[in-house]
Amino acid sequence: MADGLIYMELRKQGRGFERMGVLETETKPMDRPDGEPVALAIAGAGGYAASITDLVLRTGSSCQPAVRLVGVAEPDTVTHARRLEELRQRGIVTAPSLDELLTGVSCDAVWLPLPIPLHRPLTERALVGG
Repeated sequence: MADGLIYMELRKQGRGFERMGVLETETKPMDRPDGEPVALAIAGAGGYAASITDLVLRTGSSCQPAVRLVGVAEPDTVTHARRLEELRQRGIVTAPSLDELLTGVSCDAVWLPLPIPLHRPLTERALVGG
């Protein structure tokens, strides 16, 4: 799903993967059987996670399948207070940890745009959370 979102955004901006030095691949649109958007949670509110959040908010409804941001987990609630409040005002659940987010929101997928050492432990938490 991540590659599809990024691919769509690059296409909208008139750029393709080939211009970025990445081999472009063909993807086929997917449809969910129930027609509902994929409910996505994101770990992190700053840095790359903020860019991904903005991308999902901007283009998620036009993806195939559509994607709807339902939650963001961010432990640094002081630094990202303004951003977290903006997300809450848009109806997006925020939580100070991935564990708390996964118990407070129903999602189909979790995106982990975090430093590499956090990938395995947070992937395991997401899998345990269902």
